[in-house]
Amino acid sequence: MNPYRELFEAYAAELGQAVADEEGRRERIRERNRAEFTSEEELEKWMAEAWQPVAVAGRVIAVFRKYWIACDKLNAQFEAMDIEEELEEGSEDAAMVQEEAQLTARDEDEFFNGMTHANPKDFTVDWLAEEHDGLYRIVSKLPYFPIGIDEHGQYC
Repeated sequence: MNPYRELFEAYAAELGQAVADEEGRRERIRERNRAEFTSEEELEKWMAEAWQPVAVAGRVIAVFRKYWIACDKLNAQFEAMDIEEELEEGSEDAAMVQEEAQLTARDEDEFFNGMTHANPKDFTVDWLAEEHDGLYRIVSKLPYFPIGIDEHGQYC
């Protein structure tokens, strides 16, 4: 199995668990505080004011960051292998091969087949849109991507 596919499946599973845990926690908070409000509307208004969206919950952000950085590290591993190959045998430009693979992909297996680079933003957000629409709707609500760049130009 392609390493990007394996990483993405792990990401979707871990993100799904983080979202479920956070939604469960919020439901418990809602239940504990229900008696303090005269209506469901008041309770929901309080919840919306007191709690940020699930997308910005610490646990969800931690999973998002973990896999953004993991995708970038996987890219670096492939890039290092490509550089070694080019030095050894003068192989084709990896970016051109990647672009052609994306343009000709007809199904998920073909999409991942031969993939040697993935944009971390696409990996952590856009890829969720197909099979994991609920997670996509949550992650796409991030007001910004909680990723920085260190003094060496690496994601942190």
